[in-house]
Amino acid sequence: MFNFRRRLLFPIHIEHPDEKMAALLARDLNGPDGEFVSFANYLYHSVHITNTYLRELLGMVAAEELGHWEIIAVVIRKLGFDYLPSPDISTRISVGQNKSKIQDFEVLNMLRYHEDSEIKAKQRYLKLVKSTDDQSLKKIFQFLACRETVHQKLLHRTISLVSEKAENEQFSAVIHEYKMSLRVVK
Repeated sequence: MFNFRRRLLFPIHIEHPDEKMAALLARDLNGPDGEFVSFANYLYHSVHITNTYLRELLGMVAAEELGHWEIIAVVIRKLGFDYLPSPDISTRISVGQNKSKIQDFEVLNMLRYHEDSEIKAKQRYLKLVKSTDDQSLKKIFQFLACRETVHQKLLHRTISLVSEKAENEQFSAVIHEYKMSLRVVK
């Protein structure tokens, strides 16, 4: 499912080492609201979705969340912090109920959970923009906040489609929109 490319989603150029900022980012990186937990949740949920379009969308967003995790990890290292805590995802993966077929209301709750997580991530990155004078860091955090907004809007639209019991073509349009949003990432 995943292919490793050496190129990051966003170029990382750090003007000045800042161990305090690095330590702050390291605390959040693998925390309960961090990118790694988002990745794990999206990936786990994608396995349990019967709608192939939703499964594909969640899988693609999972891959991008892992890319965000990688960006933050590189930023931490370039800021001068060499220690990276291990991911602790055991308590935050939202697993739902053990049923052979996930019901629509469970899918809606899962999608709302992800939408809320994206809103929180955006707010976290915007707060980080304000907390630094380093223009390179500001650009990185603004990029990540923008991508979280893209995820949130796509999830919001998907929630509407699931609620309306939309046709596959409409879900396919959301996937196409997501793929097009990645084409503008430089």
